[in-house]
Amino acid sequence: AQVMRSDPSIYARLREAHTSSGTSFASCVKTCFDNKGHPMIKTVGLVAGDESCYDVFRDVFDPVIRLRHPQFDGSTDHFSEMDLEQVSDTLLDRSAADRAVSVCVRISRNLRDLRMPPASSLEQRREVETLVAQALTTLPDDLQGKYYPLVGSTSHPPLPNGMTEAEEHQLREEQLLFDEPDSHVLSAAGFCRDWPDARGVFVDAMHMTVVWVNEVDHIRMAVMQSGGDLKSAYRRLCKLHDSLEASLETTGHGYARSARLGYLGSCPSRLGTCLDVCMTLRIPLVSRLPEFRALCRKLKLQAHMAIGPHVSMQEGIWEVMSSERLGTTEVSQVNGVIAGCGMMLDCEDRLDRGETIDFEGRVPAPPLA
Repeated sequence: AQVMRSDPSIYARLREAHTSSGTSFASCVKTCFDNKGHPMIKTVGLVAGDESCYDVFRDVFDPVIRLRHPQFDGSTDHFSEMDLEQVSDTLLDRSAADRAVSVCVRISRNLRDLRMPPASSLEQRREVETLVAQALTTLPDDLQGKYYPLVGSTSHPPLPNGMTEAEEHQLREEQLLFDEPDSHVLSAAGFCRDWPDARGVFVDAMHMTVVWVNEVDHIRMAVMQSGGDLKSAYRRLCKLHDSLEASLETTGHGYARSARLGYLGSCPSRLGTCLDVCMTLRIPLVSRLPEFRALCRKLKLQAHMAIGPHVSMQEGIWEVMSSERLGTTEVSQVNGVIAGCGMMLDCEDRLDRGETIDFEGRVPAPPLA
């Protein structure tokens, strides 16, 4: 809304426009008009129905992208670098490692030449599920698992009624399941259409690798494990990502990407790497300091207090993650989280010993990638 209020001519120029696959400008901005928004919290009231939206409707997408990714000036194309060899080998020392609760790396992808979830028809969504479910059967042995359609989905012939209620309960207990969006913003954008048809969850045998199908993007992959070995989790994610891509390319539907914007998500907030790198830390002393938020910003990180039935606020458990996706690389994101979290854990250890920390002198230089 902010963008179109600042330039009302955008609507007049684009209101009759469609992409080659038939996505209309009206469908991209529908959630903006249907939702008043929050006076204090800004959300993105714009979605892409297919990869062409970012070019055909560039007059509205580019200003939103600049607002959402202020570090990306658009003067150069996005550069992707997933090379595992470039990821830091730095390990947490023993005292710091005890404060590293877990790591999680997540990455989103959409399939080329198929409408994204906001504009997908029932038939197209089922096509995506079929393609991804088949690709999942070709994964290497150490990534093999089972695909569970959501309860009530009738689109996957091997499980025509979806997963069982017992399986649903187990996956929910392990926090591996996704639910129908309850947000008016997402509902108006088209994400809930035909729910739960053609949506499901793949889980590997060790229950540490997950693939969500037809949630807000065609694919969302995640690797989660205890401890602080972020490189190990990233290694597994890269293997999953590349194996799926190789299989999907044989069908003509590899990952949707743009030279200018990198990998393309259905929301302009998810462009570039479309990667989230997160380490969960127990840092009650550091997080209590008034400089904590400023420190996170300097490190290009964001932090959220962990919330759950078994988590107490007094424990000081925080999820610390990368804050940039567009205009940075995958390697830079991972290295940034490794360096930043290592510094926070070292500071926590020093504060625990009663020392004073000079944050101004301890902020590491941004990682090279």
